[in-house]
Amino acid sequence: MGTDPNNSMDVIDSRDIITRLDELEGDRDSLQTEVDDKAEELAQFEHDEGEKDGPTAKDITDARQTHQEAVDALEEWKNDDGDELNALKELADEADKTADWIHGEQLIQRSHFKDYAQELAEEIGALDKEDKWPLNCLDWDRAAEELEEDYMEVDFGGVEYLIRC
Repeated sequence: MGTDPNNSMDVIDSRDIITRLDELEGDRDSLQTEVDDKAEELAQFEHDEGEKDGPTAKDITDARQTHQEAVDALEEWKNDDGDELNALKELADEADKTADWIHGEQLIQRSHFKDYAQELAEEIGALDKEDKWPLNCLDWDRAAEELEEDYMEVDFGGVEYLIRC
């Protein structure tokens, strides 16, 4: 765990997707709060302009500058991380109905599924790397096809993954 998920990975843990979504949404929300706070401060300065102890022209100029900087920071975040957030949200919306999504479900890239089936067979003790004929002569394409019956397809940024239903 602990890797930022991307659609070039063969296997992704759903908990990494959840963690990354939380990070991205937290960053976005913090930047949006900063924009809102600076807009409110600027509006108050503009409202109080001209009053006896009101803000100076420099105060208002500075408030406009800090508000614009906050807006620019949010726009930069959207350009850098917005697409990643959207792709992960779409993936999570599609896949989070699986039973173990929040506890750690594996998403396997379709192109890797045959290898995954073989690795799974070894992990559960169905065969050993040292096995000889006939176990080393299994039809892994067919084995993967049969295993796939327990999986559903999800899309991650245009790449097809399989996740256990």
